[in-house]
Amino acid sequence: MYQIRQHKQEITDYSWYQSIIDNLFDGVYYVDLDQRILFWNQRAEEITGYSRDEVLGKKCADGFLNYLDEQGHEISSHRCPVTATLHDGQKRDGEFYLNHKQGYRVPISLRVLPIHDERGNLLGAVELFLDRSQLNRDRETLSQLKEKTLMDSVTEVGNFRLTRLNLQHRFEELHDYQIKFGLLVLKIDKLAEIEQHYGLAIRDQVLLMVSQALGNSIRRSVDLLTRWNEDEFIILFPNINERVLKMLAGRLSSLVKDTSLILEQAAPLHITLSVSGTMAQNNDSAHTLLERAHQTLAACQALGDNRVSIVTGIYE
Repeated sequence: MYQIRQHKQEITDYSWYQSIIDNLFDGVYYVDLDQRILFWNQRAEEITGYSRDEVLGKKCADGFLNYLDEQGHEISSHRCPVTATLHDGQKRDGEFYLNHKQGYRVPISLRVLPIHDERGNLLGAVELFLDRSQLNRDRETLSQLKEKTLMDSVTEVGNFRLTRLNLQHRFEELHDYQIKFGLLVLKIDKLAEIEQHYGLAIRDQVLLMVSQALGNSIRRSVDLLTRWNEDEFIILFPNINERVLKMLAGRLSSLVKDTSLILEQAAPLHITLSVSGTMAQNNDSAHTLLERAHQTLAACQALGDNRVSIVTGIYE
């Protein structure tokens, strides 16, 4: 009989920890009991403008970040979340503004965690902070789209009007600068049957679930997701090639297939997509591009649900 012996490898090189923390989306810094900054990750440099060399060894209470609360009032040293956590050992979170090195304010969400040793003695605190600027810009964009009637009221993504406006812009980029772009049409399988069986409210939940799944899987600041009609979404992908378009089509199809809508007193509702796609050509118009994608979609659906088809081999 073979005996399996567990081998515990002791870690002596902790540099890889720093590599992991450096690549977090959050800014992270650590202070000791004297409020002296002993660690400052790469994302903290990007959000604040201050390099490691500029902050290591300094005290967080020195005021170079100069936090303001949401009402714009300066946070005194005794109200600083890190200072308070070092005083009582409790977690804290909130939304603030910090002072960027270049002088402008950055909206952040932060969380402060106490750090203890094996005996429970407080050693210091770590702060994690996230830049909310992009989120605020997204909210502002949504508001502007609503005002201009370019947004779908159910899914809160753009509607067919925004699709046409963006297509015009993409073709200008293609003709003037040869910036290629691709298009996907994503049709929810059997949405009319879902509406007939479950009603409008569940249909709208399905639409919202699918739009959120798709929206969370694209480059929000670059790609454009819109609701084209009752059961179709369109995504425009600038500056990509056919190989990437194929990969994205398969990934988005699989992503939605792996999600389901939980219903009360009924089995979960599983959703699939039929997906077609094509790259724009120099001799295309919005009409020919959309027509080609929809013809491909029709041929795809003739073979059954949950299929992906990309037009290939016709590009310059």
